[in-house]
Amino acid sequence: MNKYELSKILLKKEKDTYFFNFEDPNHFVNDVIKLCYIRENLGKIHITYRNDSIIENDTDLVTNKNIVFLLESPHKDEFEYEYEYTTDNGYQINNMIAFKPAEGSTGVNFNNYFLNIINEIFKQSENEDGNYNIIISNPIEIQTSLYFLHQNPIGSEKSIYNNLRNDVWSKVWNVYSGKEKVIQNQFYQKIQSYNPYIIVNCCTKYLSHTFLNTFLKTNFKNIKLYKTNHPSGWFSYKNRNVEII
Repeated sequence: MNKYELSKILLKKEKDTYFFNFEDPNHFVNDVIKLCYIRENLGKIHITYRNDSIIENDTDLVTNKNIVFLLESPHKDEFEYEYEYTTDNGYQINNMIAFKPAEGSTGVNFNNYFLNIINEIFKQSENEDGNYNIIISNPIEIQTSLYFLHQNPIGSEKSIYNNLRNDVWSKVWNVYSGKEKVIQNQFYQKIQSYNPYIIVNCCTKYLSHTFLNTFLKTNFKNIKLYKTNHPSGWFSYKNRNVEII
């Protein structure tokens, strides 16, 4: 079972009901790569914004060290929406096209503060000067918030839409095909292909504590692992603390 076949489990077409076609690969947000030169550890970090999708056999993945920032899953601003008007329901989303991870306020905060996160990491361990790739990756590449259906913000940790996102995310994360954990295996293989030097878990709190921290410690024992808060909260210095996993 691949991720496009998995999509049929999530949302099936029903007669005379609103549905979304999750089989289109344009609905999967692919990872993005940035380039930077880091010198004198805590000193000067020079950014070169390549800032585009990772391609197959990407030479930058081999020539530079890779710092992988893990988010969670794409939400509202990671897609462009096309609307259709019906007399019964007004305007509804009938298609969406994926951009890249960390758009909207999350992307603004990431660009403004990710150097602070890197500096915090470098304070805690010895790291070499040189060229680094900054890779932004979603463990699950589909919109588990289901924004395209309800078009509401996720809200606080106790909101119904936050709980909905967590429930959908955890169900997708744990989908099996036979004895294979489909999404977890795909995610593992993807991160392995990046040959990570450092992995930073920035997933939202519940999903990070419940799933990702344990997964990373189990599967990436020889990689430097760190955790921090989701970039949506990095505007506050209290949310930019970094800890070793």
